[in-house]
Amino acid sequence: MNLSKYVGIGEVYRVASQIKLIELLAAKHDFKRIFEYPMDPIAAMFKKPWIQVSDPCCQGDLLFTWKAFPQVIQAMKRFQGPYLLFIATNKWNLGAYLQKLYWHQKEVYASIHDLWFQVIFQGFQVVDAGYYDCPPWPDAPLSSDDSRHLGLKDSWIQNLLAFERLPGKFFRAHHVYCLARLM
Repeated sequence: MNLSKYVGIGEVYRVASQIKLIELLAAKHDFKRIFEYPMDPIAAMFKKPWIQVSDPCCQGDLLFTWKAFPQVIQAMKRFQGPYLLFIATNKWNLGAYLQKLYWHQKEVYASIHDLWFQVIFQGFQVVDAGYYDCPPWPDAPLSSDDSRHLGLKDSWIQNLLAFERLPGKFFRAHHVYCLARLM
């Protein structure tokens, strides 16, 4: 399926890098049953190693959210499992400023430290934190038409994932994450 025909290449890349992050964390911590809350309509179009749920009161190894609003973090305390993964838009990425100024996106903008403190404040113990979703473009909404005009195609996603390993993630990363346990 040519996903960039339906959504912008940035969203396709976000979910592809999210899948890679969760696969790495699952291998490291032996996660078998992974859930996402709330459901991400873009991720629904991908083959992914998790189940989307509309209620965080489920049982498994990991529950994650890519929209770490305080009320979502609070609701995730009902999860019956050991690990929670919180993801937020990196406020230090240039595109975060563009989103706020021009597109008025409803996002959670946070640094890795902001997210870390918010998670601790909600009563969780931080296990791991870092950056992901580090493509070579700023985090700005691109439509599928914009993506095609720039010559970006889905087949490039795997090649672009190599950018995740380059230095400078503080400014390049579109998202930050925090893996935690309930204390």
